[in-house]
Amino acid sequence: MSKLSTKKKGVERKTEFVPVIAQAFVESGFARTTTATIARRCGVRENELYRIWPNKQSMFLESIRFIFTTTLSHWQLQMQKPGKKSAVERLIEHQSKDHGQKRFYRLVFSGLVEIDDRHTRRELKKLYQDFHQRITGFVREFRGEPKRAQQLSNEEIAWTIMGIASVVDIQRELGLQSKKKRGAFMARASLKMIRSL
Repeated sequence: MSKLSTKKKGVERKTEFVPVIAQAFVESGFARTTTATIARRCGVRENELYRIWPNKQSMFLESIRFIFTTTLSHWQLQMQKPGKKSAVERLIEHQSKDHGQKRFYRLVFSGLVEIDDRHTRRELKKLYQDFHQRITGFVREFRGEPKRAQQLSNEEIAWTIMGIASVVDIQRELGLQSKKKRGAFMARASLKMIRSL
């Protein structure tokens, strides 16, 4: 087999493996997830994974990137659905019902507490900055620029919405609120923020 076809196969397998790998980290965290477990879940030997990624941490970093692209694709699908409300309002209402179903937040929490190195910190920082930038854009599209100096900026509203989502993640993980109450809180608080003109 030529190097080109081997490389292509690796890229194709990478796309196939990443969701499986991300789910393994979601379920067990970084430290408890072994490459042997990941290989078994992917249906391959460990050496096949090492042809694509140099180590487990690289697989973890790839999983963080996967969270953003998957979430963004999901958001765009929701915003394209027809309806009387604005795309942002439809997205918030959907997220309030669907938020945390895939439990991606567990992978982020794992990265924050289990791995203390600059590569993971940089990838998590980029993840939050990218989400903040997208949400800021959604807020700006909905409300324009603030009219008065005392109003929260679009950037501040985006951070607040992200904070609300993090609180909902903690409520879910610790069983502090029922799904219905979490969803109602997320929808009311987020919609109130974007409508604060």
